[in-house]
Amino acid sequence: MQFSVSVYSMKSLALTLVLITTGLAFAAVPTLTVASPANNANVGSPVYFDATASTTTCASGISAIRIYAAPSVDAFTTESFHLETFVTLSPGTYNTVIQVWDNCGNITKVSRTITVNSKAGVSVFLPEAGANTTPVHFAVSAQNPACAKGMSAVRIYPAPGVNAYTLNGSTLDAFINLIPGSYGAVAQAWDNCGNVYKTPVTINNTGGPPGKFLYVGDVELRNVAQYSLNNGVLSIPGGASEPPTYAVPDLVSSVVVDPSGNFAYAGLANGGVTMFEINRADGDLFSIGTASAPVNSNGPAALAMDPAGNFLFVAEYTSNTVAVFRINRNSGILTLTGTPIFLDASGPDAAAFDFTGRFVYTPIYLHSEVFGYSLNTNNGALTEIAGSPVATGTQPVSIAASGTVVYDNTQVVGNQLYGYTFNGSTGELTSAPGSPYLAPEDVTASYSMQLDPIHNLLFYSAIGFTFGTDNVAAWTIESNGAAQGSGATYGLYDPSSLALDPSYKYLYVCQVNGNNGASQIVSASYDATSGNGTILSGPISRPNDTAVEIAVSP
Repeated sequence: MQFSVSVYSMKSLALTLVLITTGLAFAAVPTLTVASPANNANVGSPVYFDATASTTTCASGISAIRIYAAPSVDAFTTESFHLETFVTLSPGTYNTVIQVWDNCGNITKVSRTITVNSKAGVSVFLPEAGANTTPVHFAVSAQNPACAKGMSAVRIYPAPGVNAYTLNGSTLDAFINLIPGSYGAVAQAWDNCGNVYKTPVTINNTGGPPGKFLYVGDVELRNVAQYSLNNGVLSIPGGASEPPTYAVPDLVSSVVVDPSGNFAYAGLANGGVTMFEINRADGDLFSIGTASAPVNSNGPAALAMDPAGNFLFVAEYTSNTVAVFRINRNSGILTLTGTPIFLDASGPDAAAFDFTGRFVYTPIYLHSEVFGYSLNTNNGALTEIAGSPVATGTQPVSIAASGTVVYDNTQVVGNQLYGYTFNGSTGELTSAPGSPYLAPEDVTASYSMQLDPIHNLLFYSAIGFTFGTDNVAAWTIESNGAAQGSGATYGLYDPSSLALDPSYKYLYVCQVNGNNGASQIVSASYDATSGNGTILSGPISRPNDTAVEIAVSP
């Protein structure tokens, strides 16, 4: 993608007269929302910039976003819908401008006046103190100009003694999952001269935000279908009879969205991963290419998104490998980190991170095991946890994890649900009391199980033995990790792919109508105590294909 400042400036000369500096836009100009820095902020360096562009009128999307530290001084440019970076600035006052171009020749500008100080300490750019939703976006930098050796590390403590996230160096940019409640968080940094710095921030976490867009991976059609969401209510964009779809170069095996809602990824049967930018105005996807398979063999690729938004975990079924890609937070482009790990077992077919993002687990379909790894948040390296792998039931097809428990479901031997608790420091799995649990209905889809970590509920797509009894089954999770059936959502046919809304109030499930064979998608609201669900919207049409996975964007 190419752009020229002079060409775009000439094309949009008349439009610049109507630009405003509050992040809003009139007429056909793109919308530019700047989350950081705050206007008139007094901060240390590096300075964190976070801006997202969108357009409702330019079908070819956004061309680039640029930071001007001063007139004609290009401090940073990204050719994408989203900009997220730290910029090193000397002490002084800057009248910065963040500018976006779309591919139709329009420009929007947002001004931010900032003062950069030379004080030793920690600057918290995000979150703003007060109400926040989970995951909470933290962006922090630290400095001590008097320490020539620089900064050692930055850490977020959501509560006293609770180390949620640590990065080496002078900056930290990560999403952190928090259960709803009030937190006296602390951003702490160490320099290499023996000094420690702390900055408090008060957070009132109200839970997850409602989903805005929903994406379904269609296997044989080789595409991803898109829907709009409004407090759990599904609709097809533009009121069309069929949802818009976006092509990928091979069969789809999985779909995920990053926690910012700016990027989507589709795992492919050949082991590759197609990368998309998301237009935040309408949910349209813009392909930015396909990352090659981690090894030179076929997939299919099962994806798991790091809750912090920095890494993508890939389990390859055919090559029996697991690997990690680093996510470029500006462009969404993936870069393989390190060397893929070859398993001494066959058929990793799904993957799930725990709520904290420290550990990732993958079931092995052909060896009836679950492997677990800890993730190095600095470089993406995987380390197998103690006791891994653990034995599970025959042919595990799905897995889900929260902050304290992991569950996987098996395809044979009475359709059993296996539960584990895990050590919060090491990730080591221990069988939960009463595990395995006999599920009353069959579960056959790899991506048909989800955990609600806020209300301690487990959901899976259940195929009944009698016509008309298909449902989404709900189980409550007790404090010791034991699970027991507590509710269901009825009125479904042959439910398969399942996803929960980021607000943890709604669920979405694909189905094949038992009366007419139509491929459809349904949403339901559910009770926070029992998981009992009530159909909220649908069934509405989806492409006539096997739906492999649902991903919901906040």
